[in-house]
Amino acid sequence: MNDLNSIILEGVLADDPIINDDIFKFILISNRDNESDQFGIEKSFCEIESIKKFSKIYNYKAFLKKNTKIRIIGHIHQTSINDKMIIIAEYIEPAKHLI
Repeated sequence: MNDLNSIILEGVLADDPIINDDIFKFILISNRDNESDQFGIEKSFCEIESIKKFSKIYNYKAFLKKNTKIRIIGHIHQTSINDKMIIIAEYIEPAKHLI
């Protein structure tokens, strides 16, 4: 039986994606209101990876650029307890309502 492992994130690309062999990577900055923080905003920097074949299908290169607001749907991936967690994007779209 599989446990639930799904995530939806919205945010801004910190930089242009890095494309290597069969995958591409980028950092997504996601802001959240946080009244307990002195500045009122909690920033999360999330490392995102996706399979390069999806970029051809959905034409991600057209909108995956620095400062672009996007939404991703994917899952959390960690190979061992000592490794950092990354998010594997299964779907990426422009988040036009965030503009």
